[in-house]
Amino acid sequence: MNNEILQRNSEQNGGGVAIFDADGDCIPDVFLANGSNFDSPAQSPDQSCQFYFGRGSCTFENATVDSGLQYFSHGMG
Repeated sequence: MNNEILQRNSEQNGGGVAIFDADGDCIPDVFLANGSNFDSPAQSPDQSCQFYFGRGSCTFENATVDSGLQYFSHGMG
């Protein structure tokens, strides 16, 4: 198999999602790993990994920057 294909295999999986209660309020919070690639990683805030606090009634607050989770490289999960 081509070595280039093996090196880029993880790029085919895209980003990932984690749903958990980060702040202990019994409302699910959401972390979204970006699906950037190795050659051109995410560069703008809307392309970084994202983290949202659940606020109830299907509403969420973007807490990416305040939580220190703004990550611009390749994410996978």
